[in-house]
Amino acid sequence: RFCSALLWILLFTSYAIHRRVNGTPAWTAMLHPAGALILAYIVLRSMFLTLRRGGVVWRDTFYPLKTLRSANLPDPDPLR
Repeated sequence: RFCSALLWILLFTSYAIHRRVNGTPAWTAMLHPAGALILAYIVLRSMFLTLRRGGVVWRDTFYPLKTLRSANLPDPDPLR
């Protein structure tokens, strides 16, 4: 509970600072929780559709997950 309260205090403090510096309206801070929920919905829906289809549809082209996973990615630890 303490961490949650601290995060809310920091969030609204950052909005207060932005308000003073940039003139951002105070009511925008009240939209943050709704925006976070909308973003979470978008990410979860995208994940669900990608897994259900077995790939990603981008600009009318289907990219299978198998192909995407086998992509030649850079080595995360080049010092090995």
